[in-house]
Amino acid sequence: MDAPAMISELNDHGFTDSTNTRKVGMLNDALYDAASRQPWSFLETSLNLTFSGSSGLATNFPANHRALIDLVDLTNQNLPLEWVRLDDLDTRGTDYTDTGSPIVYYFIGKDLYVWPVPSASASVRLRYFRVPATLTESTTESAVEWPIRHHRLLVLGALYRLYDLEDDPELSLRFQQHFEQRLQSMLEDVSVRQYDRHDNIGIDPWFDIDTYE
Repeated sequence: MDAPAMISELNDHGFTDSTNTRKVGMLNDALYDAASRQPWSFLETSLNLTFSGSSGLATNFPANHRALIDLVDLTNQNLPLEWVRLDDLDTRGTDYTDTGSPIVYYFIGKDLYVWPVPSASASVRLRYFRVPATLTESTTESAVEWPIRHHRLLVLGALYRLYDLEDDPELSLRFQQHFEQRLQSMLEDVSVRQYDRHDNIGIDPWFDIDTYE
């Protein structure tokens, strides 16, 4: 479903008097809510971080970062960096101007830093879960960062919010239940990448059962 189709379905439920801006806002609320519930594999991505050479602050840390998976120093034998609390580094008397191959990373607010300070030519691969792109009134189906077969989940999430806004707690609760049930079904659907292999029972052609009777 593209955004116009989602808006059309909301209208089918009687929300023609609500502005498209409000309906798109509710769709985005449903999108962000669902995206925050699980480490969805389809929101996993990677980026090579760059540095100025004079600071441990990554110069291109992504604005759509939600949760970090790992950091790997690509210029130093693909060694993984360890996360540390900034106050732990402080208690060790760390000199934050030290340079060299980074071995740890930490956050100050939303900013990511590594230590020691790497050179400007260093490359550190960041794997992370991203926040999905914001929907607009004209978002195409392919641009909705959500599995196509589960796009109606966003409609269900918007519906229960719109009914709540209309002071209709009964319908709001009903569609919230549909939203949660669909979210659980989606979890079972997209979280399995590989099923266990079945047991193979082989028959040895040299084995003659008659000799054991």
